[in-house]
Amino acid sequence: MNNKQDWIARLKAIASENYEQGYGWQVFIECYGQSEWLNLVAGCETYQEALETMTSAAETMTSQCNDARAEIF
Repeated sequence: MNNKQDWIARLKAIASENYEQGYGWQVFIECYGQSEWLNLVAGCETYQEALETMTSAAETMTSQCNDARAEIF
């Protein structure tokens, strides 16, 4: 799987499957357009690297959102 468009399709499916797991996954579904997806995978040499990049970003965004919510309440 060397085609980054294929990677993006698979990454979108994974983000969709994890939508209920937190804010970071929701960002990928609700906020990312094609240019953001291309930017996400641009520096990745393998699909696995792209998956790890997306997962790390989702976890970071979710953590930051949870921290912000904890400060509010």
